[in-house]
Amino acid sequence: MGDNSDVTPKGAWSGADGLALTLAYLEDPSSVPCPTCGSETVEVVDFVDPTSLGDRPPVRVSPEGDYAVILYCHACERAAAIRLSQEPHGGHREAA
Repeated sequence: MGDNSDVTPKGAWSGADGLALTLAYLEDPSSVPCPTCGSETVEVVDFVDPTSLGDRPPVRVSPEGDYAVILYCHACERAAAIRLSQEPHGGHREAA
């Protein structure tokens, strides 16, 4: 991960970047580094119902069961929605 002194990428994160964001979120939701900019630039913006993503306004939910987390990097100004689900009865969380 690089420093963010000259970072101005345009467009979406790559699939590999999305995977890195997902794995970092699953490991420690309070500290998700940007694959481009490094640590301390990504904010967890909100938790939404994953079925509400798309053409209609997202519906806020708590981060339990099935949800999507919205991440935003303040350095490169990109956002991602990562859909997560949890097995019933306390199973492990998985990216969908």
